[in-house]
Amino acid sequence: MIRVNSPRTIVTTDPELDDLNSMLRLLLYSNEIPICGLIYTSSRYHYAGLLERGIAPHRWPAERAMHIDVAVNAYEKVYRNLVRHDPRYPEPGLLRSLIRWGNVTGEDDMSADTPGSELIADVLLDAVPGRVFLQAWGGLNTIARALATIESRWSGSAWWPALHARISAKAVITSFGQQDNTYRTYIAAAWPQIEFRDVATQAWGYEARGAVIGKDAVYLSAEWMHDNVSTVGPLGAEYRVWGDGKQMAAGFDDSDYFGAQEKDPKALRARGYTVWTLPQQTGSWISEGDSSNFALLIDNGLRSWQDARWGGWGGRQERVAAGTRYFSSAGAADHMWNGSVNHGNAVSADWATARWFPAIQNDFAARLRWSVTPAYADATIRRSSRALRTGRFNRGRRCYYKHGLPIPAAKPLPCACHITHSPGRPSTSLPK
Repeated sequence: MIRVNSPRTIVTTDPELDDLNSMLRLLLYSNEIPICGLIYTSSRYHYAGLLERGIAPHRWPAERAMHIDVAVNAYEKVYRNLVRHDPRYPEPGLLRSLIRWGNVTGEDDMSADTPGSELIADVLLDAVPGRVFLQAWGGLNTIARALATIESRWSGSAWWPALHARISAKAVITSFGQQDNTYRTYIAAAWPQIEFRDVATQAWGYEARGAVIGKDAVYLSAEWMHDNVSTVGPLGAEYRVWGDGKQMAAGFDDSDYFGAQEKDPKALRARGYTVWTLPQQTGSWISEGDSSNFALLIDNGLRSWQDARWGGWGGRQERVAAGTRYFSSAGAADHMWNGSVNHGNAVSADWATARWFPAIQNDFAARLRWSVTPAYADATIRRSSRALRTGRFNRGRRCYYKHGLPIPAAKPLPCACHITHSPGRPSTSLPK
């Protein structure tokens, strides 16, 4: 069967520690989410630099330690178990074929085409129907470069207005905030009709303890993380938790104290650290901030990819101003069980997302258990942890996507991301 309702997606990501955590979780949903690209990009927080241009690297790991590759390597070790539970899980080689280097030299780097930006452009120009969600876990610059390349190649053609309209309808950009300036300086002006969703949430991030409340806080605890994540196979072993002794990049980084055993902020400051979020118990949740980008694509019955205002595991976004295509999680105030809303001095700072946190974490734990359980009958997924799939709460029937579907293509890519336009002219038919 083919999963026809869920859109394709491309991930761009910088090497922040929570991007690794998000990538590990994403791969456990690669049986349901049609992934078309996994692309390294820069941000204002991380960039590779280029010494011949006088740009020093900033918080950038050695190439052998890059997080997409770390996650796919761990996935490869458990792949044989995962396919026992769902044969739609893609082969590790297929996932590796989706990895590209995007624009990584510096913040706002749009200076040249890269393998990552070209992949994005190719997918946007193909004739496969449906929207494509472009996720920015770091900066938006590689996405911006892809759009700029399309504009530079085709803006002088007779079919440019139709192509511009088609791309604007096809692309949806999701981003955890704006981690560089390229949306403001280029995308918003050149592509104002592309839907943009700022999916920054507190419940998924470093400040989750201000949003995940009451008894649900157990899902952030060292005990729960140990029993359900950190000790569960190769994927769990790579997942970053407080006090794990790891660093994002070699050398001293004054903002990377997450792996340290020291928990006293004064002592950390004395060692030269800038303590911007309070240290937590060793082994407990750090962050997975960028997961809100793909959580809205998970097949849990909520189908929030169809409308940002519906809400789901990736939070809920409201239109920022009438007539715009810009939506933001800021101001999405869901009512809690006690009638309060998630702003001001209410109990949860992000109830639109935190309301789903037990389901989010239980489903993650179940999938990690799949990864270490070779027999289907021996692993039990908590069906109650998923959003209801049937009845009035389910916005649509569940359907499936099979990786490697052989679609005829002039320039094939893995998964359903096949290029069906002629190399000499883009497809201008509007997506359905």
